[in-house]
Amino acid sequence: MNSTGYALICDDHPLVGRGLRELLKEHPQLVGSACTISEKECLQHIADHGAPSIMIIDFWLAQEASESLVKTLSKDWPKLPILMMSSDDDPMVQLKCQQWGAQGFINKQASPGVIREAVSALLQGLGWFMPLGDQAVSPSIRKNQWPITARELGLTIRQGQILAMILEGLPNKRIAQNLNVTEATVKEHVTGVLQKLGVASRVEAIAQLKDRSFQAW
Repeated sequence: MNSTGYALICDDHPLVGRGLRELLKEHPQLVGSACTISEKECLQHIADHGAPSIMIIDFWLAQEASESLVKTLSKDWPKLPILMMSSDDDPMVQLKCQQWGAQGFINKQASPGVIREAVSALLQGLGWFMPLGDQAVSPSIRKNQWPITARELGLTIRQGQILAMILEGLPNKRIAQNLNVTEATVKEHVTGVLQKLGVASRVEAIAQLKDRSFQAW
C-alpha cells in the first residue's frame, strides 16, 4: 500500500495530539503527521504546507471552533476526509459531525487498532460512523451547549410544534386550541412524535429532552 500524504490533527490537548501522531507513525498510507491546537493554527498550517490526506479534529475545540473548522475545510477542500474525535459517545455528537460534513467519528477511548482502521477507511474514501442506536448516552456530555431541532429528531414541522407544547406541559386540548385543530389530530401527531423519539409516553419524552434546548424547527 503506497503512502499518500500526511495527517493533520487539530486538538487543543497537546498530549492527545502527540499520542495520535505516535499512533499513526507507522501507518502505511501516511508519510507523517502534524498537530495544531486551534482553527486558526490549523488553517495556517494548511496554507503553509498544503492540504493533508486526512484531518483529525477534536469535537470540543475551544470556543466551539470545531463546527466552523469542519465547514471551512469541507467547502475549501471538498475531497479532504475529516475524522472527528471525542471522549463523549452521546449519539448527538456523532450526528452533529455528520451534519457539519465530516466523513467519520470515533471515540477517543477506542483501541489503537480501531482508530487506525477508521483512518484507513477514510483514506480509502469510506465513512466511519456507528449506528446511532448502538451508542450509549454518556452522562458527561455537555448537552445544553447546543439546541436540538425537530428536523434532527426526524419530525415534521407540525410534530415539532406539538412536541414544543408537550415539553411545556400542555394537554392535548390546549394544543388543539393553540393550533386550531381537533384533539383527534393532536393525538395522532403525539403518537407519531413518541414513535420518532422511541418513547412510550409524554413523560418519557419530557425526560429525554429535559437537558436540551428544543427548537420546533
